[in-house]
Amino acid sequence: MKKYLMTGMAALAMCAAFTSCSKDIEQVTQEQINQANAQKILMDYENAFIKTFGQPAANQHWGFGVNATRGTASGTSVLKHDMVSQGYPIEREPAPLAEAHDGYKSEKQFVTEWFQTYDGLTPEGLDIENFFLQYVSGDDSNKPGKWYNPDGSFKQNFTANGQMDYLVVGESMTDNVHVNDFNAKSGGPFGVIYIKNGSAKIFGYHSSYGEAQYSPTKDGCYYDFKLARIDVPGVGEGWYVGLSLYAKKYDNGIQILGEQRHDYAEDWILKIIPDDPTPSADGRIIAEDLTVSEDINGTAHKGDFDFNDVVFDYKYTSTGVDIILRAAGGTLPLRLAGNDDYEVHKLFGVGPKDMVNTGRKSVAPVSFSITGNFDSSKNGNDIKIEVNKGTEANPNWIELKAEQGRAPGKVRVDIDYNWCAERQDIDEKYSATHNRFSEYVGGQWAWNTWYNQAD
Repeated sequence: MKKYLMTGMAALAMCAAFTSCSKDIEQVTQEQINQANAQKILMDYENAFIKTFGQPAANQHWGFGVNATRGTASGTSVLKHDMVSQGYPIEREPAPLAEAHDGYKSEKQFVTEWFQTYDGLTPEGLDIENFFLQYVSGDDSNKPGKWYNPDGSFKQNFTANGQMDYLVVGESMTDNVHVNDFNAKSGGPFGVIYIKNGSAKIFGYHSSYGEAQYSPTKDGCYYDFKLARIDVPGVGEGWYVGLSLYAKKYDNGIQILGEQRHDYAEDWILKIIPDDPTPSADGRIIAEDLTVSEDINGTAHKGDFDFNDVVFDYKYTSTGVDIILRAAGGTLPLRLAGNDDYEVHKLFGVGPKDMVNTGRKSVAPVSFSITGNFDSSKNGNDIKIEVNKGTEANPNWIELKAEQGRAPGKVRVDIDYNWCAERQDIDEKYSATHNRFSEYVGGQWAWNTWYNQAD
């Protein structure tokens, strides 16, 4: 701090010398010293951050801005039973489909026969973000088709195998994700997958029989499906989606596989289990207290960037915002909403230099409410966080900001984020092989998925 103080005072004194005679130089105020020190601290922090993680993407909002919108393919995670560490909610995994019992048909048989009986495709699926997809049935072998002459006249019927694969699900034909290990012949190794922060509005598939030039979009997928809410005897109501095997190719005229049964969507059937419980919070904020140190080569220690100096969840209310304080890994005074009553160590009931819930001292989370005018569209960015870089007698509270395209003092994540232990490099915690946080800084991942990516 002494180094910064002398630098700030010297700069202010030099400026004054250019505008006044030496005997008329005004006394440098503590506020001016604080401002100069704050500028130096912020500049050093930003330089160290960029050296460590790279230049932030110009449109990087750190989870607080427009790229915090859910339901787009860039922010969607496709998770499976063996990906619990990455967020698969195994505790809510649906039970296997019901077998035949007490005179009732099995769920698979009843639902499959329902699709084979009722025709009519649907233009849109369900408007949900988090859901399971469970395999019901599929048959893409020996399907009927029609063959037309080059002049458009009917030539003959035929049968062929369609090999439906490469399932896609999402918001639209141009905004969707690929679901790995799912095809019409099986439900993959687990028979069920989980879509997080996605959309179930549209379903599509590739067909090995068809040619991409005849599909509705450039990705070569066909989007012919039917959504139905079916009351299965002995099971109850559930949502099901069926895909219709429909593919075109040219062979001395156009061949259309699946044309005769196109509207039944009976060829690949999945069950949709919505999983949108009311979240306990709107988001989680992790922050750094702007403290960095350098090694002999002038490079910041990566362990400085653990983003655990304060960790809290927030939820907007009609009177302000509710806070659940989770951790305080910093040793400097740090407060919320510009109020000393919300200094995090004080709220935890520990000493001013105690590190809480980051591997050294463990205490229960602390819940409290802040009354005021808050705007939920800010996604938590209007909850002011400050660190005291001065002293108790002469405080210098500096705000931890998250400005677009600049090094952040705080970052918004989802409530499934598992924060770093003390002095644990955030890149190494989330894949030292690929440096996921660095990739996120550069704009590669969405705000709520970068820490859930597998190697």
